[in-house]
Amino acid sequence: MTVIEKSLLAGKWEGHYIGSSTRRPMVLVIHTNPEISGDVTYQSAPNFGSGTKPIFNVVLEGRKFTFSATGDDGTDVINFLEVGPTGKVLKGYLTYRSGQLDVWVEKVE
Repeated sequence: MTVIEKSLLAGKWEGHYIGSSTRRPMVLVIHTNPEISGDVTYQSAPNFGSGTKPIFNVVLEGRKFTFSATGDDGTDVINFLEVGPTGKVLKGYLTYRSGQLDVWVEKVE
């Protein structure tokens, strides 16, 4: 398994999650000084809220990157992503309540 340096994750990522067959915007900002931290925004997310939320329970193992964020309703969204071969794309899925949605974000900064 290829090991990804955490510094590769630093920056702004934009893309979408797919809910109810509709692509909805998602923005993820990651900091790596010295540990991985950041914020995520899920736009048009019913019950989660549209504001920026801090990420927590961050784990980077090999190419797998997972983190959580808590919505306005107190429910955690858990993201299970994989770093693409170029290091500029994260894709995978998120779980929220009883559902699972596909996620795709690309590094823009």
